[in-house]
Amino acid sequence: MPPGRRQPGENTFGLTPREVEVWHLLATGSDNKEIARAMEISVSTVKNYITSIFEKLDVRDRAQAVIAAYESGLAGSPRATGPG
Repeated sequence: MPPGRRQPGENTFGLTPREVEVWHLLATGSDNKEIARAMEISVSTVKNYITSIFEKLDVRDRAQAVIAAYESGLAGSPRATGPG
C-alpha cells in the first residue's frame, strides 16, 4: 500500500470506529437519513457524529470531509464519469 494510504475502516485522525463508519458513508454520498438507517441510529446522533468528525478532521463541511476521505484512502479512488 502506498505511503499515507490507510485501510478502509482503520481508525484515522483520532476518529472512533463508529465515526469512521459515518465518515465512510458520508464520503460515499449518503445523506444523514441514509446514514441513520444504515447504522440503525437517529438522525440527531448522525449529526453529532458528523460534528465530531469535522472537528477531528479540521474541516468545515461535507465536501472537505469527502476530500479527506479520498486522500486518506477511506473512500477509495473517485470513479471516472461519462463516456470513456
